[in-house]
Amino acid sequence: MLNNSSPWLSLGQGLIGSAFGTVIESVGVGLSTLVNTPRVTFRVLRSLWRTEALGPVLKSTLTPTALVAGVLAPAVGVLAGALHGLYIGFAAGAEDLSTVLSTPTSNVWTFHSKWVDEAIEDLEDTAMAKPTRVYEIRIIEAIRGLITGTLCAVVTGVLIAESTLLCMPGLIMFALRMVFESGMLPVMIAVLMLAAVTLTIGPALVVLLAVIFGLGAGAARGYKRGLFAGLDGALEDCGNYFDAVCKVAYK
Repeated sequence: MLNNSSPWLSLGQGLIGSAFGTVIESVGVGLSTLVNTPRVTFRVLRSLWRTEALGPVLKSTLTPTALVAGVLAPAVGVLAGALHGLYIGFAAGAEDLSTVLSTPTSNVWTFHSKWVDEAIEDLEDTAMAKPTRVYEIRIIEAIRGLITGTLCAVVTGVLIAESTLLCMPGLIMFALRMVFESGMLPVMIAVLMLAAVTLTIGPALVVLLAVIFGLGAGAARGYKRGLFAGLDGALEDCGNYFDAVCKVAYK
């Protein structure tokens, strides 16, 4: 990442690139997500209710999940854009300082004008395809799924946040080990600063994604296997996350 012939220059350029990348992509992707969310949510719901592959009860159950995802999407966009811009900006700046504006700006434009529309068009094409079978659930299963999904979203969000905080000292030590194992002082500074920002932004992004995942997975487990099975699955997911993070933090 850093030029061996002039590491200090590459470090300075990389940090400038990180600053520009973080600001441009967090603001750009966040604003794009905010602007696109009403339109995307409408098209997702339209596709959901147009498809012949799902019955009316299942469509009614999936609708609140789509709405919650739409509400959280702008915050996810800001945080994900910031992390992506941080690393892409550093890499671009360290290699060529003249790209610190063009690279993140191009990424934002591609996200706004291409990726979002392509994803929605693929979803709409899938929704309009003639299904081989129709998926449906009973009303009692739908109610059970919604209740379980709501509870699992809360449980998953809280426990993932708690697990991340508990592992934070280990993650900080892991980052410091990476810093000192790198050998070169410019590389050490680069790794330290990138890790510091990641450990600041990353946990919030993880919690938001955990809430969305908990809602969807909890609803699916709840209507299939019941409330307690859904909650048990959420606890298992959180335990797996804690184990995975601890393996990284304390290996």
